[in-house]
Amino acid sequence: MPGLTLAWASAIRLRLRTSLVVLVGLSLIPVMIFSGFIVRELWLQRVSDVGETLRQTNAALAIAVERDLASTITTLQTIAELPVLKTGTLPDIRDEHERLLLTHPAWSAIILLTADGAQLSDTRVPFGTPLPSFADRRHIARVAVSLNPSVSDVFSDGSRAHVVEVAVPVFRDGRLRFILAAPLRLDRFSELFLTADVVGGGVAAILDSQLRFVARARDSEWQVGEMPTPEFTSLLRSTASGFGRFKTLEGDYVYTAWMPAAHGWRVAIGVPAGPMEGALRRSLFRVLLAGLAAFGLSMAAALVWSARLGGTIRRAAATAARLGTGGPPGPASSAIKELHALQAAHLDVDARLRHEHEQRERAEADRVRLLAIAEVARAEAERTNRAKDEFLAMLGHELRNPLAAITHAAAVLDLTEMPDSRGAAARQIMQRQVRHLARIVDDLLDVARMTTGHIVLEFRLLNLAQAVERCLASLAEQLRDRPVMRVLEPVWVQADETRLEQIVSNLVTNALKYTPAEKGIRITVTRERTEAVLRVEDEGSGIPPTLLPHVFDLFVQGKRTSDRRVGGLGLGLTLVRRLVELHGGRIEAVSAGPEQGSAFTVWLPEHAPPAAAEPPIPTAPALEPRRVLIVEDNADARAMLRALLEGRGHKVHEAPDGPTGLEAALRLDVDVALIDLGLPGIDGYDVARRIRADLGTAIRLISVSGYGLPEHQAKARAAGFDAFLVKPVTPEALAKAIASTK
Repeated sequence: MPGLTLAWASAIRLRLRTSLVVLVGLSLIPVMIFSGFIVRELWLQRVSDVGETLRQTNAALAIAVERDLASTITTLQTIAELPVLKTGTLPDIRDEHERLLLTHPAWSAIILLTADGAQLSDTRVPFGTPLPSFADRRHIARVAVSLNPSVSDVFSDGSRAHVVEVAVPVFRDGRLRFILAAPLRLDRFSELFLTADVVGGGVAAILDSQLRFVARARDSEWQVGEMPTPEFTSLLRSTASGFGRFKTLEGDYVYTAWMPAAHGWRVAIGVPAGPMEGALRRSLFRVLLAGLAAFGLSMAAALVWSARLGGTIRRAAATAARLGTGGPPGPASSAIKELHALQAAHLDVDARLRHEHEQRERAEADRVRLLAIAEVARAEAERTNRAKDEFLAMLGHELRNPLAAITHAAAVLDLTEMPDSRGAAARQIMQRQVRHLARIVDDLLDVARMTTGHIVLEFRLLNLAQAVERCLASLAEQLRDRPVMRVLEPVWVQADETRLEQIVSNLVTNALKYTPAEKGIRITVTRERTEAVLRVEDEGSGIPPTLLPHVFDLFVQGKRTSDRRVGGLGLGLTLVRRLVELHGGRIEAVSAGPEQGSAFTVWLPEHAPPAAAEPPIPTAPALEPRRVLIVEDNADARAMLRALLEGRGHKVHEAPDGPTGLEAALRLDVDVALIDLGLPGIDGYDVARRIRADLGTAIRLISVSGYGLPEHQAKARAAGFDAFLVKPVTPEALAKAIASTK
């Protein structure tokens, strides 16, 4: 056995040189594996950083798409409110659309359709020729059903060009009368890619709700209306957003992130996979090459140092032998240095880490830049919102000018002998429409006043039953031939008479709107403990359970059917609730469900009745002829107001602007000056101040303007006006203001 052991040990005994080579090789293998793992982790982090960057870029692109479509919708809604759609003929409407189209180069046309989708006008087709019809008009049907703007998917407009069409409803008298549409050229969406940092060879796309290309940015050719690869399309249908590696239509691979945008659209941005993966392969190759170089150097070093160690050992053995024999020992020397292969590998990995760190810093810089873009977009959205508020205020002013002209024209007709029954019907229609439009403007302005806290109430002691009777008398035409039951118990409240009648009118009008003509409504005024109770009940369509909690919210309306003649903006019940709360009361809506009718109940604090009867309502004083100056820049309003005043026996002068009006007031001997506030040249405030400075109180100054907020009245009083009238001015209010002249 000892002989076998010695033989086996002799068989596996290695030389020092071989042992060092094996040791160096075994020590380098873990180093190379660790280097590969580090490279792999860095690669995964790089892919994650790219995905995050693409998602942030996608968010900026989605915001840009939504803002662009919202801008088009807002512009179309503004066009829908132009007076030409109210009073103009079809040729006039088409001429106006052709003029507007010149200011919107991204639009290929402006199209006017009926409520059921039939085309009336298309600026691409000469007027009078047959209008084309398109198969894909589902978005038009959506507008007719939802009464909201709609954006189509990509479709052909008949000239082999692909467009996206934006459509908005056009309401007249609370009903859907037309649909206004604008096909958009798709090259406008390509400009939105400027918000996305698409590197060379990358791809960015905007897809419609059917996942067809609306716009696509790529070095190679592309086709509008195509769909992505089946793999990517399937993933888009199953997930709203994500990130992954996919093959493009051109056959190469990209890392792509996608997310939803407005109107069911999607946006996607990708970067080429080839350069990124090439960098990974190069990194792995460099690690392998560095490992091989280190292995070769280590082997050489091991051979060199093994030879030195062998010589040292042999010299040590020779020395030991010489010591054993008593000879002098030889010189002992050993020169062993650190291996440089591992250090070289670490230096290579360190270089890779620095490179990846620089890339992360660039990605962070890109993220900061995209956040800055998003901040700019947010600021722009806030600016647009402020502009919208200013536009609404100006809208109220601009609507009041034509309303004033209509009111004065109706009053002139009343002064003209016209036995023909058609003249009487025309006057009634004009007066009814003026009241309707004024009601819309007042509702809009009341909402704005309540939102900003500018609404002011003038409280006095009122009999709620009498206030309801007066309101029902004003609604006599709407209540005619309608079964209405009244149970009115005298009960007194502290309230603003105008606002109280507004509460009653809105509740009764709302009941009529949703109640068929053959069914009735019930109006009761009672006393419950220490509260006055007004209840309006109907047998109409009722309120669905899902709508009931939101029935008093702004712009919320129930389902409207074709037999309801009374329209609305969804403002009435919101105004009612706010006005009731300002009176210290509360309101509740109750309904058993659809077709079960509904009931609205208002509770107000009760007050003791007055000691004496209410004073009679004063009648308008007799109007003596006066010398009147009209300063008004609206020619129609000025002409009708002059005709009305001259018909009442006044001597009238007129001026179209501020400077002319000031000169006329100082030159002519007039008793009264009716001055608009928004005048060209010099505004009405400055005209009043200069007249007061020169003439003192010798002339009565009356402001007649569409600006009706409390701050406007305060500014007018400070400028020297004696009275403040808001357009449209009724003949009675005008007569009362002029009759106050000393």
